[in-house]
Amino acid sequence: MYIISQVQSKFSLFQSHLDFAHLLWSHFIIPGDWAIDATCGNGHDSCALLRLKVGGLICIDIQEVAIEKTKKNLTSQSSQTEIFYHCGCHSSFPLLSHPIKLIAYNLGYLPGGNKKITTHFETTLQSIQNACSLLTPGGIISITCYPGHPQGLEEKRRLLDELSHLNPMEWNVSHHEWLKNFCPSVLILQKKRD
Repeated sequence: MYIISQVQSKFSLFQSHLDFAHLLWSHFIIPGDWAIDATCGNGHDSCALLRLKVGGLICIDIQEVAIEKTKKNLTSQSSQTEIFYHCGCHSSFPLLSHPIKLIAYNLGYLPGGNKKITTHFETTLQSIQNACSLLTPGGIISITCYPGHPQGLEEKRRLLDELSHLNPMEWNVSHHEWLKNFCPSVLILQKKRD
């Protein structure tokens, strides 16, 4: 993908998997586009999306404490963005009336929270399948995987296996990881234009 090569040429601009994902998003989001943070956690990805001037943002998390942390982080930023919060599993999205350009997942457990509450392959795959039908052509699904704990490692392996079978006529699929053991990685699905 041309955009990926542009991002990789700016390697010195990012230090982590999240910096990489956020920089990549900036090449796809046009101010006014709508996005979903499907696992909003502490709200850091949601804040990054606000800085890109999205027109609307839907923040989803299964934990009420994560929704509250995200609200707190987002209210500290001045923005004209319409923001909606949904406490529930990312396997199903609330009713949407806008085209969605980007859907972000930051898998695993809530940093600073209960490590026993984590995402699982089955619900994540169901969510991604739903996301595929919501996404506007040219849009992306960004999935950050965390293989540093057993559940995260299983989720990453199974997602890579499953998503490698997406129709290449409809999807560009890429996976980016640092060459260290159990390092987080970023999986990108881009819906091709008609």
